[in-house]
Amino acid sequence: NDFINGDQIRQFEKRNLFGFNSTYYRNLWTDGSAKLDLKAGIGWRYDDVNDVSLNRTVNRKTIVSAIKNGNIDESNISTFAELNYSLHNLNITLGVRSDNFSFLYHDQLSTIYSTKSDTAKTISPKATISYTLNDKTQLFAKAGKGFHSNDTRVVTDANSLLSLPAAWGTDIGANHKISKNVYLQWALWRLHSDQEFVYVGDEGIVEPSGKSLRQGIEASLRYQPFNWIIVSADANFTKSKSLDSEPTENHIPLAAPWVNTASISVFPSKMSSLSVHLRNISDRPANEDNSIKALGYTVLDFNAKYRYKRLEFIFETKNVLNTAWNETQFATTSRLKNEVSPVEEIHFTPGEPLSFYAAASFLF
Repeated sequence: NDFINGDQIRQFEKRNLFGFNSTYYRNLWTDGSAKLDLKAGIGWRYDDVNDVSLNRTVNRKTIVSAIKNGNIDESNISTFAELNYSLHNLNITLGVRSDNFSFLYHDQLSTIYSTKSDTAKTISPKATISYTLNDKTQLFAKAGKGFHSNDTRVVTDANSLLSLPAAWGTDIGANHKISKNVYLQWALWRLHSDQEFVYVGDEGIVEPSGKSLRQGIEASLRYQPFNWIIVSADANFTKSKSLDSEPTENHIPLAAPWVNTASISVFPSKMSSLSVHLRNISDRPANEDNSIKALGYTVLDFNAKYRYKRLEFIFETKNVLNTAWNETQFATTSRLKNEVSPVEEIHFTPGEPLSFYAAASFLF
């Protein structure tokens, strides 16, 4: 937008968060090995967000123009009830949750004082069934409905049908105790969303981009060869696409095909531990036609803990191999100072380089 200074933005907010959750448990019926339990609850959350601002800047400090500035008050009252029936190796859970939202936005850039508001509510059912085949294998299936929440500023300006679009999910999988020291869990999953949202940071707007489908497989492995060492690994593969777009432009920006983690933890004594953590994310589309990619990375971290009586010391080394990686990445159109025309390309926040941390805690 600015061919003289180049595009630069500043985002800022002050947020106070309040709330509570309360849960009630009760056994409704027991007959031998069969029993029926009730779990119910209520919760409340209130976000008091002030000076939500987006400004065009130069030299990282001088404000050129204000794009957005306002105050947000958003509250959510939720209630839920869940019945759990168990008989021998069979376990069935049925539940339902209600969410009621209140959205309020005061635009401080408006010359006339005005407060926009809206409300939205949704009902989310769920069901889970699991069956224990033997002392080594348990099968499970889950299905339920959730929702994708939207930006208060968008909700109060647009049709409330976009406030809480539904998301339907299913999981089918199993837990295996392969041996005394090896545990494996896997699941096939599918998630259908009635609406994807894309936040355009430079403009402070949220764009609806239609229905989407994500599906994949995930697996977790835990291995404890000795009492003093634990090895774990998690692998997640996802295939994602937009359902309302042409096949050549149906990629979901930043939806990664692979996300993996692994760790080795060693416990030399009851009072100390050493661990190495690896996290990996694959290359992924940065735009709908996959012509721009967000680069993947693999980062290694080290952690050491030692406790002496009531004192606990923690030493951390982040990015042990000093890998060059990008943390936040997205494709957007911008213009540098004196550029003839805008360019769409990757914008990023550099990932943390090799860093050292130390902390001490007193326990009482």
